[in-house]
Amino acid sequence: MTTLKPCPCGEVPDEIILIMTSLDSPWRYAMPSCCKKWNIPFKPSGSLGKQNEANTAWNDAPRGGDQDSQGLEELAMVAR
Repeated sequence: MTTLKPCPCGEVPDEIILIMTSLDSPWRYAMPSCCKKWNIPFKPSGSLGKQNEANTAWNDAPRGGDQDSQGLEELAMVAR
């Protein structure tokens, strides 16, 4: 099981929810189970996307304290 990084809400999610908005879209979204406020966009390698890719997208998303990053909040807002 993957160790998940904290959410901007302050909690560490128990899991990342994989969201598909449509079968035609190449994008999927990783959403934390804790507050369900943040959607991190990613393009999966497979046609449907896999849970481990959603977890990786969540963990790889820049956080506000990261140097040279937009921050998780800004990245999530761009996806909306």
